[in-house]
Order: sequence, then C-alpha cells, then structure tokens
Amino acid sequence: MKKILLAIVIAACLFSGPSAEAQEKPVDLIVLLDASQSMFPYFTDVVDFVVSRIAREYLRFGDTFHLLTFTDSVQIEIVQAVRTEQDIKSLLGRLYLLYPLGKSTDLVSALSSLYQYVSDLPESNRKLIVMVTDGMHNPSSKSPYADLSADEVRADIEQTTAKIRENGWTIRIVRVPFNGEGARVASEAGSGQTVAEGSETHNGAASAGTPSEALGSSPGAGEYLSDVASGLGAPVTDFTSGGKEEAAQRSVEIPQVRFPGPLGNLGYDFVFPLDISNPSSRSLRLELSGVYAQGRNILRKSVFVDIPGESERSVQVPLTLSDNFPAGPTSLEIEL
Repeated sequence: MKKILLAIVIAACLFSGPSAEAQEKPVDLIVLLDASQSMFPYFTDVVDFVVSRIAREYLRFGDTFHLLTFTDSVQIEIVQAVRTEQDIKSLLGRLYLLYPLGKSTDLVSALSSLYQYVSDLPESNRKLIVMVTDGMHNPSSKSPYADLSADEVRADIEQTTAKIRENGWTIRIVRVPFNGEGARVASEAGSGQTVAEGSETHNGAASAGTPSEALGSSPGAGEYLSDVASGLGAPVTDFTSGGKEEAAQRSVEIPQVRFPGPLGNLGYDFVFPLDISNPSSRSLRLELSGVYAQGRNILRKSVFVDIPGESERSVQVPLTLSDNFPAGPTSLEIEL
C-alpha cells in the first residue's frame, strides 16, 4: 500500500451540546455589549479578545450572530446569518466600527430590551446569550428608571432576569473591571461602587484625554452585576489584562482541540490522536461526526467522547483518504 507523510495543520473547534438532537439545531448567538464610556479602558480588547473570538470559534454554518449594544438605550448593531466564510469576515469587520460613546448606562432598560429581543427570535433555534458589561446602572434623567431607588432597581432586575431565566436560554456574563484594575474611583451608592465624575483611566492607570462616564443624579445609580448574575443564574467570567486571551473560551466554555505533529509514514487508512480539553465545570459528551478534507468527509465512523469538567481526553480518529491522493510528504488541511 502507498505511504504518505501526513501533518495536520488546520484545526477547528468541536461543538458541545446536551444531546445529538440539540447539537443539530442552529444557534442564535446574542451578544449584549455595554458601549458606555465607563467601558472605554477595555473596549477594544473586549471586542478583539471576547466578541470577535466567540464569533470566530463558536459559530457554525446555519447559526445567526446578533450584536446588541446598550448605553441609555439598546441598539441592534449586527444581525448576520452565517452561511459562508464571507459572512464571518463581514461581521468581524463590522465589529471594529464600534466605539463606546454613551454618556449613561441604563442596565435595567438593557435587560428588558434583551428579553423582548430574544423572545421574538425563532423558537426552533437554541439561544446563547453573552452579556459583556462592568455592571454599572447609571441612567440618564430621561430614562423611565431614572427615579428608581437602589432597592427598586434590584426589584426590577429580579423581575426581568426571572423572565429571562424561565425560558431556559444559555446565558454567560463577562465582567469588565469596574473597580481596582479598572482604576475607577469608587464610592458607596446603589448596590456597590460608582464612577466618580471626571475620573479617567486606561489599562489600570489614569490617562489624560480618556472619556469617562460621569455619575448622574439617579438615586439608584450603582454597580449591580452580582444582582444580574444571581437573577439569571449565570456564571461570570472576569475579563482582565492578564487573562484576556482566555476570556472568550471561559465565557462560552468552548472545548479546545490540540492536534499532533507530523504522523510519520502511514497508509491511506490510518488513525491519529486528537486531544480535547473541557474548560467548563460541567461534563461534556461530544460527537465527532465528520472530518472534511478537500470537500469530502474522510472520517470512517463517528467518534464519541465523555470529558469531565476541567479535564482532557484523547480520542483516536479513523480516517480514509481516497486512492488518488498523492503519495509522499504532505500537509492535510481538515475541518472538524
């Protein structure tokens, strides 16, 4: 039998779900992104290392990406069905046109609008919501929530998050630093810390010319992320300068695939090892149902693997190349 030297050079993520049936359903991936000025020190990194990476690594063909931004109101920035590689490139390009300009942040309104928006999407699709914010509620004087006290803000958050949670949507929160690493001046108000008027920060240090979000006159202004997370029953991933590369992976719990190096001399029927790590705290059952090379599925049979939380497993992947595949040293680009 002819031999080849095979080195796999392109990897793609595997995708997890509670069952094979659920895996086949298309996904609405909804990102709710805080675009207020209090996000300024981290906004570019958040778009680069969280939003764009989630879009690149999580979306499959047939899924739809939704980007909503919020300041004193919610704006629909992107709705992109993913059918081709160009669709991915298009939505990624549009991400970098965003800029945090909002002078106020209406967190209560944002949650209400999120609930209404997702409720109107097709029920047949699975829903994954990723909320990226520092948790600040600082409404403008024109907001219907401007006069709410801190207790009333919490009550409204509790009511809306309960309705969201009842739908069974998968929700993740990425917390952008508001205090400490973000170097914003904190005082006691609302449920916790607030932005002091005139404070300017960048990457943990004061910086001249950096936009800041002045604290308004709302009696309920403050930081409410713990209330939101508790109401949604959602895990929170902290976005930090040191761990920004892993923020997307941890927030949506994307299984990671590690390929081997050169495999040596092989026949056209061969098996290679694939290492898969599970960064989440829950156990995953994954199915590898196709390995595509040059537009053809070369996987001989489906491969199943159970991976406990925060663990790694190795699977043996059986492949068959066509007889007209050229012999000799080669690199094979594959998509899982």
